[in-house]
Amino acid sequence: MSATKSLGACIKLIIAVILIPSFASGQSFKDRKKDGLELLRSGNYSESVEILEDLYKKQPSDPELSYALAKAYLESNNTGESIAIIDMVLPNNKKFEADLLLLKAKNKHLQHDFDSAIRFYKAALSKKTFDKNTSSAIKDQILRCATGLRLSKSIDKSIIDNLGEQVNSQYDEFAPLLSPNYSSKLYFASANNKSNGGKRNDQGLNDKFGNYCSDIYTTYLSNGTWTNTEPISYMINGPRNEYICGFTRKGREMYIYRGFTLFSGEILVDTFQKNIDQMISPRYFDGPLEPEKGDKDLCFVNDSVVLFSSNRPGGQGGFDLYISKRNENGWTMPLNMGNEINSAYDEVTPFLKADGTELYFSNNGLNSIGGFDIFKSKFDAKSNKWTKPINQGLPLNSAGDDMYFSISNEGYYGYFASSRIESYGKRDIFSVYYSAPFSETNSVGVADVSTIIPPDVDLKQNAKTRNTDPDNLELTPILGAEGSNSLEVFPLFYEDEYNLLTEKNMKLLDGYSNALIENSVLNVVLSCHSATKDNPKIEAYLSLKRAEQIKDYLLKKGVNPEQILIRG
Repeated sequence: MSATKSLGACIKLIIAVILIPSFASGQSFKDRKKDGLELLRSGNYSESVEILEDLYKKQPSDPELSYALAKAYLESNNTGESIAIIDMVLPNNKKFEADLLLLKAKNKHLQHDFDSAIRFYKAALSKKTFDKNTSSAIKDQILRCATGLRLSKSIDKSIIDNLGEQVNSQYDEFAPLLSPNYSSKLYFASANNKSNGGKRNDQGLNDKFGNYCSDIYTTYLSNGTWTNTEPISYMINGPRNEYICGFTRKGREMYIYRGFTLFSGEILVDTFQKNIDQMISPRYFDGPLEPEKGDKDLCFVNDSVVLFSSNRPGGQGGFDLYISKRNENGWTMPLNMGNEINSAYDEVTPFLKADGTELYFSNNGLNSIGGFDIFKSKFDAKSNKWTKPINQGLPLNSAGDDMYFSISNEGYYGYFASSRIESYGKRDIFSVYYSAPFSETNSVGVADVSTIIPPDVDLKQNAKTRNTDPDNLELTPILGAEGSNSLEVFPLFYEDEYNLLTEKNMKLLDGYSNALIENSVLNVVLSCHSATKDNPKIEAYLSLKRAEQIKDYLLKKGVNPEQILIRG
């Protein structure tokens, strides 16, 4: 371990001691055990591990304590330690035998050892008569393991990448959103021990057994690494949970969720300023949602459509997806997206591509691998219906919760939050990269979604104005309206793979940016070519990162982001 890493470990240790003075060794064993169990119950897994580990060393024969520590390890994604304790105490712990078998099944499930997980789920059921809800949940997990076995036979060749310790932590990171103006800037929410709100309960009161409130953070991609992670202004990050729901099409305003819980709050609209340290005066979102009653997971499309999830009465069951359109009279009443999309389980965190042809969302039904999986449905222009949602398979999905998926317009990369085993604690932010476009818009045609949203809604004309033919885009890097205007462009050569912005290249880009700004019907496709070396997947990933350097330069010059597509 390097000196730097050693120092970091020491600092973390000191912070941990400072943050938990109420759990000091001066407490009795009984009181500390009670605190550890309560922290585990309330979802404060890392803190519960610290206490339970210490107590377990003193009394390893305590059956309740050993079970609790094994569970705390599982919830912290430390499956190896969890299974080690289970195997050690299982033969002599008859009181918790069935619960330990169930815990081992969950560990194996998270590890994607689906055969073993099924065996231990069944063993747990045979040892104990669980209550009706628990038995039903275990049987559902067995079916999800079967889904995992089936999907394991055709694993996608995409690259999944944890954004790293500069972004993720042992706490909860979620709701990633790319900046509307810069492809190298990402927003996300994190509920960690530095949050402005600290620990609070559902009533918003300070509570050592509550959960940390979430704040909004930004991070930047530099030379393939996410860095410079900072919370945004304290004028926005307050004592409650905050995360960004979306941006207006031009990036001038952002929609902010704020509430004492992540399920009940308010939606605010704030002017999106470069100088976010200025005093802000947010207004309430005037849409048809009732976030104070549980409407959540907003997705804004072209400033005129909003999708969200809700458990309001009249749905298919659990949380359903709803959609509303903005017209000259305001927002229409939300419409349930129907049984083509919704089910008796939960549908959450929707993402609709700007052309209206592809819908992504997370579902925890029996066709998922574990918890929430990411599904995709296409809008079939011929039948005016959404296709049956399809599980996007491994490695995008996992036995954990996979949520908040969004994909770039080009279809080569996306971002999502996941509690999979590779995360540091709870949910982490991950990226996904594809060697070929993930989206296949042309297979369904341009979407007319008017049949699934309220009256007076028509996205057909808006979708038709977009060039959705990737082949044409590749043949004509910059194409005017109906091909009547064109601009001859020259390739940008580079020797330093981390710096494409040479003096010569910037001179060419200045000319291209002026042409794009003057003629808004022009589009540019940035295709970065890279020689195949030892690992073609990594080269495909790096070529996208190089193309993003050029895109960011054009954006800084004032080019509309919708005029730019990138390829690797």
